Amino acid sequence: MARLAPLLVLLAFLSGCAAQPAADPGVRGFFWGIWDGAVAPIAFIVSLFSDHVRIYAYPNSGLWYDFGFLIGLQISRQLEKGTFSLAEFYKRRVIRLMPAFTASLLATLLGAYLIY
Repeated sequence: MARLAPLLVLLAFLSGCAAQPAADPGVRGFFWGIWDGAVAPIAFIVSLFSDHVRIYAYPNSGLWYDFGFLIGLQISRQLEKGTFSLAEFYKRRVIRLMPAFTASLLATLLGAYLIY
């Protein structure tokens, strides 16, 4: 597993090179979703007393914002319990994503073999 970790990190960085549509100016994206998810418990309490504070930012960039929001909430909950570990966090992500990654890699290699 220790030899596989650098390869997975490299693949994660390379996946960031995929083409994506340009974000609209002023629209909150993935990293804002992480931040908003992390401060959601505090924002909820403040939103009870103020009309200017929302838990969920609008407008946002859609799915990526939602994804970041959920990750931020999960990290926030684990920090409150005192059970957060960055290594365990990424380990769970790798375990969850590895089957889909393997299937798409095999399908791509098979397709490339058949085409060429």
